[in-house]
Amino acid sequence: MDHHQIGQHSITLVPPRSMAVRWEIFSLGAHSSLRASAAALAVCWKGPGKPKATLERHQWNVGRWAGAVLDELLTRGVPLDEIASVGAMAFTALSDGLMTEDEVVDTGNGLSAEAPSSA
Repeated sequence: MDHHQIGQHSITLVPPRSMAVRWEIFSLGAHSSLRASAAALAVCWKGPGKPKATLERHQWNVGRWAGAVLDELLTRGVPLDEIASVGAMAFTALSDGLMTEDEVVDTGNGLSAEAPSSA
């Protein structure tokens, strides 16, 4: 696994199993790439120093939670460029395991091995 330096911590990025959380963060990216990067970083963060801000504490509002994560990391002295760059890698990692557009079309047309048979 690749290790990434964020502030004083060396971490790995592991996407969550929840597709709902992934899609919420993708949606946030349409409004604020920096907040989406901070949210992706927090949700993928494996290792010491994970931000204490939680989605639950922010009533499952991803935008507010992402802002709290960003504020927490900046308060700790983590440079904004590190948050943005490692966060962008985390944002990219969120797409791991998602179907491509062609796979979605094939599945919808019954061409995928996973599609139910009509026999």
